[in-house]
Amino acid sequence: MAFVSGAGVGGRQLSLAKSARGRMYAQSHVVRMAKGVDFESMDGSELRVGIVHAKWGKEMISQLVKDAKSSLRECKVKDENIVEVEVPGSFELPIAARFMAMTQKVDAVICCGVLIKGETDHYEYIAQAVSSGLMSLQLQTGIPMIFGVLTCPEESHALARSTGDKSH
Repeated sequence: MAFVSGAGVGGRQLSLAKSARGRMYAQSHVVRMAKGVDFESMDGSELRVGIVHAKWGKEMISQLVKDAKSSLRECKVKDENIVEVEVPGSFELPIAARFMAMTQKVDAVICCGVLIKGETDHYEYIAQAVSSGLMSLQLQTGIPMIFGVLTCPEESHALARSTGDKSH
């Protein structure tokens, strides 16, 4: 098994192993997913992080965003390095995250939204589109898209998961 180390997507340092069959794969203990992050001390002081959030479900979303910012600050991400954008609903999260990734020079994007199952198939279509869009976007850009979208059968579940001690 041979090891290769070099610059990866966006100048990030990647270490890869080459198997006996010639396939490359990431060494999970040495790959850094974001520039400047030491996972032991969580020093994000050099990171720029975007937060894209939906307007719909304001009570739940505002708590998710507040908690995300609090967690970023705990990891030493500077307030001036947190870029925030609001969109009408969760369906718009992937396109806003794409524009943010392309124009704001962010190291990661946290996407916050709430989808509550109703009596129609609308929920399934939106949930699939949002999750697929964000996954595709991070694979295309190499920038992590954090899936902070609550998908709940009832509003009470979303409230429980977004507020209080059990906030996600």
